[in-house]
Formats: sequence, C-alpha cells, structure tokens
Amino acid sequence: SPQLLNDAIASDFSFLAKVHLISRRLSKSRCSRSLFRYQFDGYRGCDAFHGSELPLLLGVPDDGVTRIGSMEVREKWMHSWINFVCSGDPNTEEMKGAWKQFTESCTDIMIWDGLEGWRVDRDLVQRRRGLVATAELWEKLWLIEGPGKCQIF
Repeated sequence: SPQLLNDAIASDFSFLAKVHLISRRLSKSRCSRSLFRYQFDGYRGCDAFHGSELPLLLGVPDDGVTRIGSMEVREKWMHSWINFVCSGDPNTEEMKGAWKQFTESCTDIMIWDGLEGWRVDRDLVQRRRGLVATAELWEKLWLIEGPGKCQIF
C-alpha cells in the first residue's frame, strides 16, 4: 500500500540507513569485535518504531496502552542481552550460533518480534536497495570517504 511504502522510505532515510552506514564502518575498521545487529519488528509486524522494544525488554507493567509482548519472548531476549554483556556474544543455547557477527561479508540481521520471537534475516540489506542507496547518499552528503576523512563515522 502507499502508506507502507511511505513508512519504509521514511524509516530507511531517517534511521536504518544510518545504522547500516555505522555498522559497515565499524566492521571495516575492526573497531569492534562484537558487532551484532538486530531489528525489532514489533508484534507480529505491527507497532514497530524506534524504542518500541524497550517495554518488552524492561518489563513495563501493562498499562493498557504499552504492549509488552510475550513473556517467553521477553525472557529469551533478556538472556540474549545477558550473554552479550557477559561474553560479547548474544547467542543463547537455543540459537546455536544463529546470530552472526555483522561483518563486510556477513550482513545477517537478527529480527525480533515481541510475540513470535527471533529469526535470522540473511538478505534484508540486499532486499532493501533503498537502504543501501540512502546509506551511500549519507556518505556523500557527509563527505565521509576520501583522504584525511574519518574512516569510522
């Protein structure tokens, strides 16, 4: 629908392109040995916006407005965060290494849904041509590449 297209374009331009750009820069520079990407897709694909996963992660009481999702998903995601804090790797036993580090050659993204749990998307970046084009536009606008320019951000 036109609204979904508009939402995708706005999301790519305002947020996802910058995340992609920063992730690419960090993976190229080897500044981070623990670079893992995720995207929160809301609750069965609805109600996903910047920060909307926080009530799920923080366990905000149900106030009739805020959606907190499945407690089972919440526990799995919290265990993943705990693993990341303790070891630098967010994989849990259940994941069996499915959440790969983001590198130049591996652009897998862990997709979290507040009701359905996790899944790996192996070609999200490749499918979102507008995302890559927008990241490239940001690079040109910010004059990031070139002699004497910052190679990370």
